[in-house]
Amino acid sequence: MTFIDEQTINSAIEKLHSTPQDDLPELFTGIGDSQPALLGYLMDYSDTFDDMDSKNSLIYMFAIIVLSFEMRGITVPVTPEEIEAEQEKQMNDLAGLEGKTDAELEELVHAITFSQPVLFDFIKDQLLSQAEETGVEDEQKMASTFAVLKLVVDVMTNTFNSRVPGMN
Repeated sequence: MTFIDEQTINSAIEKLHSTPQDDLPELFTGIGDSQPALLGYLMDYSDTFDDMDSKNSLIYMFAIIVLSFEMRGITVPVTPEEIEAEQEKQMNDLAGLEGKTDAELEELVHAITFSQPVLFDFIKDQLLSQAEETGVEDEQKMASTFAVLKLVVDVMTNTFNSRVPGMN
């Protein structure tokens, strides 16, 4: 399994921030071209937002995730079927949460973020930072955004691991 480390995330952030404003559309087009099914999934979700700041933040985090994977050599495009399978898995995981104690839930959170802990910390920090900046802490929106980005990370990790010999 290939882990995304903090240095890789920081490199992805630097790449995004150092790209001249005029070149950003080309960069984002390249990201979308490399993961069209995931971009479609993300855009469908972003349609539920009624503010551009949330949409831009979601696209920013998606770009950092995809760039981080690409910088680690993970460039396998995800299919709509793989997204569907991961959604089903996540729904089954959520169904099993009812009746869990706080300790069991904490253990579960650790288990579900184990595949890419540094990347999940980045996502969490970005969501909390956005809430601080806007002064609006919509826990349901933050949780659903985290779940959407978790799906992106998990399906990219699982797709790579299942398609590349010796990675699973």
